[in-house]
Amino acid sequence: MIGQLSIQDVGAHRFADNEELRYSLRSVYKFAPWVRNIYILTNGQIPNWLNVQHDRIKIVTHSEVFQNKSHLPTFSSPSIESNMKNIPGISEHFLYFNDDVFLGRAVYPEDFISTEGYKVFLAWNIPNCNTGCPANWLTDGYCDLACNVSACNFDGGDCQLGSPAVARLANSVINAVPGAASFAQSYCNPGCSQSWVGDKYCDPACNVNKCGFDAGDCGTKDIKSELFEVALKSITNNTNIDVPAGVSAMYFNVSLENGTVDTASFESDDEALVRTSILSLPHKIVSLTVFPNKTGSVSVAFTFSNHSSKPLG
Repeated sequence: MIGQLSIQDVGAHRFADNEELRYSLRSVYKFAPWVRNIYILTNGQIPNWLNVQHDRIKIVTHSEVFQNKSHLPTFSSPSIESNMKNIPGISEHFLYFNDDVFLGRAVYPEDFISTEGYKVFLAWNIPNCNTGCPANWLTDGYCDLACNVSACNFDGGDCQLGSPAVARLANSVINAVPGAASFAQSYCNPGCSQSWVGDKYCDPACNVNKCGFDAGDCGTKDIKSELFEVALKSITNNTNIDVPAGVSAMYFNVSLENGTVDTASFESDDEALVRTSILSLPHKIVSLTVFPNKTGSVSVAFTFSNHSSKPLG
């Protein structure tokens, strides 16, 4: 039997307000104060408790983002989600919450996106293509024995250079694999791919000076005691900093009394100079490593903001 469901039939629970949104907003305000703007996309409903005058709150209706108004009204999540890009003023990168999504502890932009791309967190682990071969070992420039099987597409091509496959942590790997120069460019230390630095996992092989002590993933004790430091509050626009010869890793102390650093960017005339640059908001540091035996200059730019203390609702 096929029946029809009218908008009136679903209206009661679609419009019921259990104030989940109030606590969702409060969780963002408490645990993600770096969020600049919060767009509340609705069919026109506005909770009576919401402070619509708040400078970070913007109410957006479906009619403002749907180009074809004949598709309205709708309560289809995929339909609404596909039109979010039309929200006026929305950033290129944004977080999307339903009203019943809550943050339970502090989060930072680096939890969601990095220089490598978006970070995806799955509800369960995806099985490895072969025992002992995690997905991030594929196409990393390293020929891995466990990955050199058809199920793993022969290490994503890493083992197609004709040399025998080697063990992951073999000391002779740089000499054993053709293209050693390119391998050395990708690994700041044997067993530590530079893509592992600052990935929020403590990698012992990366917790060394030349890898910037894993950009704080293993803590900041060694960073603050051994690396060359630049305090952000001690520099101004167009400040020149002379880095001692032989330094291949340093860090910026971006702890500020008023405000928070949002982004850090680096530019160099020599693209082969900067190896890694990682902003760690939890530790309030920016770690920078460069390739050894390189000289040159790097332009550094920071953006920061002060956060409102007005209540959201």
